[in-house]
Amino acid sequence: MWFAARQMRKRKPYKYPEGRTRLEPLAVIVLSVFMGSISIQLVAESVQAIVRMSQNNQEAPNVNDLALGIMASVIGKNYI
Repeated sequence: MWFAARQMRKRKPYKYPEGRTRLEPLAVIVLSVFMGSISIQLVAESVQAIVRMSQNNQEAPNVNDLALGIMASVIGKNYI
């Protein structure tokens, strides 16, 4: 997004007569594909960890106060 905004500010009327405003939707698409692929990878690793824990009869992971505080602040930030 930063790169697209920077490129849109640069004016080259002879090379881009309509401007570079079309870079913003392209940047949004690229960023959303990147974030989507990361989310899919995170879900896949989570499912693998759950299956691994259930097969070995392991307990749930311990969550200390720091991790709980970080999770609560991230969830709280999303509601603001």
